[in-house]
Amino acid sequence: MLFFEKDFFLLFSIFFVTYWAVSPRLRPLLIVGASYAFYAAWDWRFLSLLILSTGIDFLCGQKIAATEEKSTRKKWLALSLGFNLGMLGFFKYFDFFVDSFADLFGIAPENRFLINVILPAGISFYTFQTLSYTVDVYRRKQEPETDLMSFAAFVSFFPQLIAGPIERASGLLTQINTAARFDLNNIYLGARLFLIGLVKKLVIADNMAKFVDPVFADPSAHDPLTLLLAAYCFAFQIYCDFSGYTDMARGLAKSIGIELSINFNFPYLATGIRDFWRRWHITLYSWLRDYVYFPLGGSQNGAVRTYVNIMIVFLLSGLWHGAGWNFILWGGMHGLFICVERLASKTIVGRVFSQIPALVRMFIVFHLVTAAWIVFRAQDMAHLRAYVERLSELSLTDFIPGSMTVEMTYADYWLPTLGGEAQPAFYVIVIGLLCLPLIIGQFYRKSLQREVAEAT
Repeated sequence: MLFFEKDFFLLFSIFFVTYWAVSPRLRPLLIVGASYAFYAAWDWRFLSLLILSTGIDFLCGQKIAATEEKSTRKKWLALSLGFNLGMLGFFKYFDFFVDSFADLFGIAPENRFLINVILPAGISFYTFQTLSYTVDVYRRKQEPETDLMSFAAFVSFFPQLIAGPIERASGLLTQINTAARFDLNNIYLGARLFLIGLVKKLVIADNMAKFVDPVFADPSAHDPLTLLLAAYCFAFQIYCDFSGYTDMARGLAKSIGIELSINFNFPYLATGIRDFWRRWHITLYSWLRDYVYFPLGGSQNGAVRTYVNIMIVFLLSGLWHGAGWNFILWGGMHGLFICVERLASKTIVGRVFSQIPALVRMFIVFHLVTAAWIVFRAQDMAHLRAYVERLSELSLTDFIPGSMTVEMTYADYWLPTLGGEAQPAFYVIVIGLLCLPLIIGQFYRKSLQREVAEAT
């Protein structure tokens, strides 16, 4: 069940009316009921995992807070960490690691023990969300929740259950326990946010995908300029897909008086890779910073250890996004970019770069990020190698109008047929027109963010 399907609109309509009709003390129960119905629509069999994770972390939070004995507190924290990371590792990474081990030792495919199970929806998001709760209780930064239903509502809150943002108990759980008042302005702002996200997802991301998917599926069959344009298109596709879902989730939550975290803040306007990660998937970046980077020592143990910690964080970020070597390589690339940027900032190179006009720095950073997106999007390492080899054949003459035609028929994709092959410039024009709503929406959303902040 997706946010733009009629079944979801029916579910949310019933939920919305009932939410404002019932007593505030019953609202957590209503959130849980709607969230479980929403999750079960994906696959009811995995609902048990969500319930089990909720119960274990609720119990662990209570037990950790109930004692001062350090060893006992550590045991309950270990239970929470072990269960959630074990569940995530088994369902998301078991086959990947088995295949990698088998490839290393030359084990035939028919002799590999694979579970071939469907990945439970949202498991990467709700496991991180519940883990942050138990860790914060252990650190005494969060009071344990005493009401199981409120905690279950925090873990399963359906607007952000499947695609984030990753919320902390200090934010979302506190709001769930606070009785929001009916506010037409919140409904208006929520509807606007939802519509912006809907346009990003359906108008831009889904149309970009119709061009991107076949190109990445068989890169050897396409000319270098088409591959380059597909890389640019994917950069906007993935942004509009991820941020579109976030906008829709924030809009739904806003309509019932709950403010979710901003997860994307104009990332392609970043003037550095560190700046990019302060703007891209903000809640994941802050989660990895607070629960991985800082516990590893952060930047407190010398330059070498700092760079090692940065690489660990970004390799984990890549693995979190998907079970494949291309995701790990993508994370490693960003980690390397940040290490180089951090090292260069202490030299004359960094000082010179900081004096370059912001638009030029944005251009450079965008192309570094887009290069990494090629690695991220590749179906596997073989497809990545084919993509890079074919793209490396690109030359300056390819950009001269009339010098080359794009080796694609538009009838197979989302572009209109104009009678045979067209000039590459046509692609650029159509892509530009498709991105125009995004550019306008960016400035529109900035204005909306100010209105939301003022309303809260």
